Amino acid sequence: MNYRKIFLYIIYIILSLTVIYINAYFVVEWLNRSLFTDFTINIDRIGESFSNGMSIIIVLSLLIFSLVGSVITSVLIVNVISALLVVANHLKVQERNDLLTFSELKTISSPKDVIALVEVSMGIVLTAFIILTVVLILLHIIISKLGKRLGVRFNYKFRLVILVCSSAFLMGVYTFPNEFNERVMLYPKSESHNFNPLKRAQEDGFIPTLLSTIKPDYMEKPTKYEKKKVVEIKSKYEEKAEMINENRLQYFNDAVTILYLSESLINPDKWPLFLDNEETLPYINSLLDQQYSGTMYSQFVGGGTANIEWSVLTSFSLEAFYSPISTTPYSDFYVDSPSHSTILQSTDKEAIAIHPYTAHLYKRRAIYSKIGIDEFKFLDNGIKYTEKIGNHHRVSDASLNKEIFDELEKDTTGIMHVLSMQNHSPYDRDIPDSDFHPNIDKEFFSEGKETELINYLQGLRETDNVMVELIDYINNSDKDINLLFYGDHFPNVFNGISEKFGEFGRHETPWFIYLNNDRNQIQKKKELLSPLFLTTAMLEAGNYKVSPFQGLLTTLYEQQVSRIGMDYIYKNEEKIMDEDLPKETLELIQDYRIIMFDALFGKNYLDEDFYTMPKSNQ
Repeated sequence: MNYRKIFLYIIYIILSLTVIYINAYFVVEWLNRSLFTDFTINIDRIGESFSNGMSIIIVLSLLIFSLVGSVITSVLIVNVISALLVVANHLKVQERNDLLTFSELKTISSPKDVIALVEVSMGIVLTAFIILTVVLILLHIIISKLGKRLGVRFNYKFRLVILVCSSAFLMGVYTFPNEFNERVMLYPKSESHNFNPLKRAQEDGFIPTLLSTIKPDYMEKPTKYEKKKVVEIKSKYEEKAEMINENRLQYFNDAVTILYLSESLINPDKWPLFLDNEETLPYINSLLDQQYSGTMYSQFVGGGTANIEWSVLTSFSLEAFYSPISTTPYSDFYVDSPSHSTILQSTDKEAIAIHPYTAHLYKRRAIYSKIGIDEFKFLDNGIKYTEKIGNHHRVSDASLNKEIFDELEKDTTGIMHVLSMQNHSPYDRDIPDSDFHPNIDKEFFSEGKETELINYLQGLRETDNVMVELIDYINNSDKDINLLFYGDHFPNVFNGISEKFGEFGRHETPWFIYLNNDRNQIQKKKELLSPLFLTTAMLEAGNYKVSPFQGLLTTLYEQQVSRIGMDYIYKNEEKIMDEDLPKETLELIQDYRIIMFDALFGKNYLDEDFYTMPKSNQ
């Protein structure tokens, strides 16, 4: 028996496991640090699960070792993967005050588009990837030769056993993530509404929190959800819609509708101490004063566009989910939901989506196909006008106007779902010929961010300028055109100081409804309105007949309900828990949650007619 070789094997195994263990400790440490803006763990309460996750890293290291045959190479590969996660998560924490979720890891299938979001050169990324690959290959060769010389090598059978065991462990975690999280990682299960996922992640740790997003419970199943109850709901709101429609004279499908999401649009002029010179949005402010308008409540700062557009299209509430900020319906579940009924089904003509950016993020192509978009125009696919303003990164709103005008010239277009990009971050490039020079109170920008803020505000002024063109074009058209215009969220340029705008101010964006041909006789203001109600407001503005679903929403809207949560509502700015609601209002809210659950996670007892507005015979 070769005792020297056995001794070397034992020493090698002990040292290897020690290296893997120590490395796993530091990986977990830095993943947790990435949850904090300055990488400093600074929170009063740290949960029992905070430092857990080493077992996942250790087993992953063993899995890679079984494939490459080198502990050092395995550790390096794990560190490269972890470094990418640390950078990606920290960027999201800084930009959006939110954390990375499991569904977002799938965007690795489109690295070019992910890189574009953070403005890193593809050349730099490819160079770094090639260097890392070469280094790893060289290390693997050197370590393999060293192991061969010392006679310390594990045969393929041994590595196969490690491969099977580590794969089985990780597959078990993936199959039963919530059970593993609760029992092994000590991640506390919560039945309550999670208003601040980042804060909870800072208490419970990156890896347990990431595992909790693999197979989350997105929405609480209503206690009364059953077919008999849904049939009753359908009958009730069919009658309600008939009553409303007796006084509604117009049909939604007789007009062309533009649903226009303006990226990162806020109204700085609402805060008089912010700027001490001229208005940023003088024309849009005039529309807000004269039209059916108000402010929308957006849960997001620096991101969340896909979520807001989903809520507008479906009239479903993001706040009805367990973790509304970390839940992204497009990426997480909506492709597989049993129902995809939206406002788009309420036209006999074509539904067109226009987005002057990539289509690879948030599964938009698959989603748009499901919800009935007949044509999706995006960069490299249908977008003809790509001019930019000044030195900005993104396609301008003026170019986007041209795309809209082309569609309005057609007789086949019924609805346009439009998403702008001009005012999307980053804001490091200027507009040299801009005639708008904002004087900003220094209290309203972080150190070193004055230039970015000026660039952002000048972009807003350009949006305001081209809105004049859009309204003029609509007014000169012989078609009836509805324009629903809204901002999606606060820009990330205010990160770190957004609290200066108050509790609601940093979640507030403007919206207005413009109907040409003097059709809008309503001048109403609705403040801090959930995006789910924007369609309801537009139907009221146009005196349009409603679907049974919109019959329910119209009833809630008339009762001054502005937001609907998992166990609460808002009436304007007042939060009211379910237990404090009048019986009649609570019944309406419970019906709404049942309808939403049925469409997204239930049996789809309600057919498309329930969501589709009545159509004229023309």
